[in-house]
Amino acid sequence: MNMRTTWRAGLGAIMLMVVLAPMAPALEPAVPVDLQAAVISNLWQLDRNFPRRPQLTLGVLYQEKFRASFVAAHDLCDAFGRSKLPVRCVLIDISGPSSLADQLPASGIDAAYIAPMRAADVGVLVLVLRSKRIRTVTVVDEYMSAGVAVELTLSGDHAQIVVNLPAARAEGADFSSQLLKLARVIQ
Repeated sequence: MNMRTTWRAGLGAIMLMVVLAPMAPALEPAVPVDLQAAVISNLWQLDRNFPRRPQLTLGVLYQEKFRASFVAAHDLCDAFGRSKLPVRCVLIDISGPSSLADQLPASGIDAAYIAPMRAADVGVLVLVLRSKRIRTVTVVDEYMSAGVAVELTLSGDHAQIVVNLPAARAEGADFSSQLLKLARVIQ
């Protein structure tokens, strides 16, 4: 191959990526959304301090203008709708002018799912949620170090629950030994 042919091949590959990029799917969480919905709907039944209600109100924190966040949030809420699980999904866009603290009283949420985000201080979000005793869950591994209490991940071909025990206790959770035996626990 000469220099001109190599250059054309490279240009062709770039053009193909530019044309196909808009068709590429958004980054998907490793855990399928239907499985996330099933685990989240049952997770809080194993928290002895969680209020017993016929329906869980889950706040889904996301960024509307960040496509991966938008898709993850809406796909999860759609999964709850399709499954008929006893969960009411409330979308909370944290990229708007009102702060999370301002949005929480109106939403009346029991727990919060933190979708993938860009340039957001998840630690601050967690502190606001924790001050209201709202339980947190995510599928983003990096958010565990920011203080999220529960992460859903894949281990092989099945879902695994990871519990950040100090964070869960700070939120007021008291998970049963049954859950802690099944989960990977971070002290």
